[in-house]
Amino acid sequence: MSTCSRCGIEFLCGMADSGAVEPCWCTALAALPASALMQSEDNFDAASCLCPACLHSKIESLRGEAVRADK
Repeated sequence: MSTCSRCGIEFLCGMADSGAVEPCWCTALAALPASALMQSEDNFDAASCLCPACLHSKIESLRGEAVRADK
């Protein structure tokens, strides 16, 4: 099991957890830019995985920032 570096919940990461034969669930989602991973307010390790809820939340947050920046 992997531990989310943002919220601390345990979850299955298809890339990091042993025995994975399928691509990880996260490969079907939009990739986060490296700059988003380095933002200090998130307080997580950029080299670690995020759980589904935190990754979805981060992607939506970035989409919201992009919409506000376009205005």
